[in-house]
Amino acid sequence: MLVALTALLLCQSGAELDATAEALLARGEYGEALRVLRRAAELSPRRATVFFNQALAMAGLRREAKRTGARPSKKSVLDAAEQALKLDPGLKTRAEAELPAVSNTLRGQRLLGRTPKKNAAEILQALTWRSRDGDRLQFLPGGALRHCRCREFDEPPPAPTGQWSVQGDRVTVTLPTATHEGQLGDDGVLTLGRMGRLFSW
Repeated sequence: MLVALTALLLCQSGAELDATAEALLARGEYGEALRVLRRAAELSPRRATVFFNQALAMAGLRREAKRTGARPSKKSVLDAAEQALKLDPGLKTRAEAELPAVSNTLRGQRLLGRTPKKNAAEILQALTWRSRDGDRLQFLPGGALRHCRCREFDEPPPAPTGQWSVQGDRVTVTLPTATHEGQLGDDGVLTLGRMGRLFSW
């Protein structure tokens, strides 16, 4: 397989390598696809799908980390996605649907063109928010809110326990015990009254 892959890397154009990588991605061969795509990027540095497919390959390796031992950083996935979106903004819909690093990170939300001042509601719903004290908020469509004081990061939040609303970048959270008002700042920090500062995770 390695000899055949080396021959492909030497003989094909960037577009052909991109197509080869897409076939490898479809078979779940993320490491091989990434090797092909790195060469494709050298040959076709303005081809957006090369970088988008690199992000997909790295995201696949992240999902398969226990099996493969390879775990590219989330930053690497976002860097490749950012390059793809710079070259072709039309890939935003696919990026949001196919790349969790884009849909569930603040940097990814910004790559999609969302800002706290203009798109606070979308950003709040896309991300999970935690305080350093263990408060966790999940903003649901329709104004429902899940809140818990969770000790474990992966502990599932309970059924909806409150409501939320947004006016510009101003956020109001109503829980059974109190109402908290605050703001989603340009730095991506959600500040809510006595709850304090919450960060996206």
